[in-house]
This record gives sequence, C-alpha cells and structure tokens, in this order.
Amino acid sequence: MLKKALACGAIVCFMAGYAALSSAKGTGLAKGKQLFQSKCILCHGPQGNGEGPAAAAFNPKPANFTSKSFWKAPNIEATMAHVIANGKVQMPAFHNLSSSDIQDLIQYIKATFEPK
Repeated sequence: MLKKALACGAIVCFMAGYAALSSAKGTGLAKGKQLFQSKCILCHGPQGNGEGPAAAAFNPKPANFTSKSFWKAPNIEATMAHVIANGKVQMPAFHNLSSSDIQDLIQYIKATFEPK
C-alpha cells in the first residue's frame, strides 16, 4: 500500500513539474516573439528569411533563419547566442539582453523558422 502511495505521489509530482515546465516554455516563446519583433524583424524580416526592410542596405545579407543550411552549421545555437550578445559585421550587439532573453529569442527563432 505504501509503495502505491509513493508511486502515485511521484507521478503527481512529475506531472506538476511537466506542467510548470510547459508553461514556462510557452512564456519563453512569447518573450522570444516579443524580442524578435522589437529587435530583429527590421533586418531579418517577419518571415525570418533575412529580407526585412533594412536588409537591402546590407552586404552580407542578414541570416536567413528559414534556410536548412543555416541550422546545419556546427553549434548554431551557441553561435547565435554569441552573435546576439556581441554583434557581427552589420549586426549590432544587444548588451542589454540577459542570457535568459537571448535563449528565449533563440528558441522562438528555432520554433518559428527552422525548416522541419
């Protein structure tokens, strides 16, 4: 009887943790979307294809998040975090973003634009 009670308790704890994690992930994606719209859309465009209104002025063009080759680059998420934080070529550094903000932004970009 005690084993059943402990097993049920463990299942309830697991489900509660999973629900909290799912909710947090949803919150992170919402934050990432807001960050993308305020910081990235001008250059990377609403479709994430690097064709935003400001992109015409850049050479090289902004990253195309809809390209399979973009996502095949080694350590792409770590590279993205580094570029967002420190800038690269025409891309400015976003020093005001926390590491959590950067991860939320990357997860939104990945969930929204990565080809399946």
